[in-house]
Amino acid sequence: MKRVILVALASLFVASSAMAVVVPDDGTDSVGMYFDSAEGLVNTTTAGLTDQVMFYLVLAGVSRPSVAAWELALDFDPTLGIITDPGLQDDEVNFASLPQFIVGLGTPREPDMDGNFVLASPTFLVLADAVIDFYAGPTTPSSLDPPLPDYVNGADLTDIVPMNYSVDAGGQHVGEDGWCLLVIASINGEGAVATEDATWSSVKNLYR
Repeated sequence: MKRVILVALASLFVASSAMAVVVPDDGTDSVGMYFDSAEGLVNTTTAGLTDQVMFYLVLAGVSRPSVAAWELALDFDPTLGIITDPGLQDDEVNFASLPQFIVGLGTPREPDMDGNFVLASPTFLVLADAVIDFYAGPTTPSSLDPPLPDYVNGADLTDIVPMNYSVDAGGQHVGEDGWCLLVIASINGEGAVATEDATWSSVKNLYR
C-alpha cells in the first residue's frame, strides 16, 4: 500500500490551496469527524430520512510541515446511510472505495497557523430515522504495521505519520486492528463537542 500511494502521488503534484479551521485541541496528529452548527463544529447532529448531511474530516495538531496524502476508513451501518460524495478538492483523488479514503493531493498542503488541516468534506445521505454512529480506523490494507490511519509528510514522502483519534487522545481505546473503539461522531446521537467559532463560518466555504 505504501508503494501504491507514493506512486499515485508522483502523478498528482499540481497547484492547490491551504485551508484554515478552528477545532478542539485534541492532541498531536489527531483526526476527528465534525458537523457544522451555529455554535461551530460538533461531533453530533440531527437529521431525518433522505437528508443530506455534510461533515468534515479534520486533522488537528499536525506535526509535519505539510500533508501530501492520507489514509482513513470510516465504518457505520450501511442500511442507515451512505456517503454520496467524498468531498475532495479538484486536484485530489481517492484511490479507495468509500467509506475508505486513500487520498493523494495534487500538491502538498500546509495546515493552518494553529496546526489544523481539513482532510475532506464528504456528504452523507440518511436512509433511516435512527441513531447513526460512526467509527474510524485504518484502511485495508494499511501503510502502517501495526495498522492506523496515517498521512504522508509533504516534505518527505517516505515519512508516513500515524494519526491519533480526537475522541481518544490518550490512545486508551484503540483495538489491535487499529480501529477506535469509541464512536467518533453520530447522527441523532448524543455527546456534542462544540469548538470555538472564531473563523469557521468564514473559512468553511474555501473547501467546497
